[in-house]
Amino acid sequence: MPSPGDEAALLEVAAASATHPLPRDRPLWSVTVVNGLTGGRSALVLVIHPVLADGIGGLAALALLIDGALLASKVPFPTPPPTTENFSSTRPPRDFAPSAGGPPASD
Repeated sequence: MPSPGDEAALLEVAAASATHPLPRDRPLWSVTVVNGLTGGRSALVLVIHPVLADGIGGLAALALLIDGALLASKVPFPTPPPTTENFSSTRPPRDFAPSAGGPPASD
């Protein structure tokens, strides 16, 4: 880790890792362990090719790795399908007005 081991130095390491192309003859991910941060801290810099996970899906998977995350046994998998009740509660009311410039309302 470049001295002084602060957030700016960590971001330099992360930027270098993220901008370096992943080799096509190896798995399409890389992990860099960063030691020597101020306060005796360490960090992981994870680079994942978009073919493996999109931004939101990758963040959801990584959230399970951090301290304080729910245990995997408490997260239902696969996610159960929506029920009629919770599906209908998320639908907009049928009498909403169409936006300006939208298709004409059917009678």
